[in-house]
Amino acid sequence: MKRYLLSCVGVIAALLSISACQREPVTDPSVGSDILSEPELGHLTESAEQGDADAAYRVAIHYEADPNQEGRAVEWLTVAANLNHDVATQHLEVILMGRGGADCERALVWLRRLDERVTDPQARGSLGIDEMLSDPGSCSLRPSE
Repeated sequence: MKRYLLSCVGVIAALLSISACQREPVTDPSVGSDILSEPELGHLTESAEQGDADAAYRVAIHYEADPNQEGRAVEWLTVAANLNHDVATQHLEVILMGRGGADCERALVWLRRLDERVTDPQARGSLGIDEMLSDPGSCSLRPSE
């Protein structure tokens, strides 16, 4: 039991120690398989259009599984982020930050929204909020307007 707990703690510590230069989006383990069947996609899309943030995030993950659908993935991540889905917001911010250029500004807007919305220290750590605020990489943090 003790050895099991130590290995679990080690795995959790490793997951939370994501460096800023190799930052990956946090994934939601409840999502399951990335690819949805057509009926599943239709049902989730309908739910997302009616304001279900989890459904919008799930649709985004479906599209993200196909490299040719990144634009649609970003659209659905934006929908979920606008519905205050924290994991989708972080995921969107990481994708935009990785693109650089004009998308950096959009990424920083989402990072600031996360900063304002997420107050729980454990959640902030899991999402890498404070880490990104202290070192945004190639994007510069300007005061919000």
